[in-house]
Amino acid sequence: TTLVALLASIGSHADSGLALQLGADQPEVLRALATSARERNLAVPANAEQLIGPSLDHKDNAVRAEAIVLCGLWKLQAHGDAVRGLASDPKQPEPVRLAAATALSSFKGESMVESLVALTSLKERPAIRAAALGGLAQRDLPRAAQLATALLAQVKADDMDALLTALLQRSEGANALADALAKEKLPVDLAKLVRRWLNAAGRNEPNLVKALNAGIGVQGATRPITRPTSQPSPRKPSPRVMPPRERRSFNCQPLLAWPAMQWTVYPVPPVPSRGPTSRLWPPVCRPTSSLSPCCGQPAKSRRATRRSP
Repeated sequence: TTLVALLASIGSHADSGLALQLGADQPEVLRALATSARERNLAVPANAEQLIGPSLDHKDNAVRAEAIVLCGLWKLQAHGDAVRGLASDPKQPEPVRLAAATALSSFKGESMVESLVALTSLKERPAIRAAALGGLAQRDLPRAAQLATALLAQVKADDMDALLTALLQRSEGANALADALAKEKLPVDLAKLVRRWLNAAGRNEPNLVKALNAGIGVQGATRPITRPTSQPSPRKPSPRVMPPRERRSFNCQPLLAWPAMQWTVYPVPPVPSRGPTSRLWPPVCRPTSSLSPCCGQPAKSRRATRRSP
């Protein structure tokens, strides 16, 4: 079963027919085929109608539910009446009826639409009612919006979430509900609950909010933000005022005035070679200011006063 389910998950169009033939009575295989049909848009096998027929009458409810889902995804019109009968039969288990109610919108025929309308009655379970409303929104959106307006005023507050989600999952569902509310207004408390649900869901639906505000009695709650006609002149930024501590002058003044100095070059006496012969002894430059101030004679250097050994 695991290998067949893996083949159904990653296989090609021909592999899907083989997987359906081998695992028509296995819910894991049927679920993998349904996932491939949703995510990979896998084409319908050639013999799908004949292979999936026995699965609709299987004793296992999980196999029947997955087979119904596949019939809706592959739009197997030959099994449309069988799926409609399962959805309308109150003796069937809820998972089977829920799968059938979800798949009804995929089949052609006005009888399917009427069956969806019948499944939105208050006698049905909330999950089946919401699934039928979502399927009806795919086939007839204005009619679904009218039914949703009537149901919102009759169902419990806990069941409103499923109904609103089923209807507003359509791109034009909010506008259709706004048009229905313009003809038949909700009670004030119920309109507040719907408005609160929209805020909690983060939905930005201006037309629907406007219709709800009209029922609540709020005027101008959704007024668009407009700019004034006379635009004030932009304020110029004020100049930055430096604190007194920062207002310091940086005038560069000479730190010391060095007097002009004259330099005198004194030759270095020859020194006996004690190292490499290529060593040079450059002349020593001494400033004239080093002359003795008392006698005006040049000061004796340490080299000259050193005694020879």
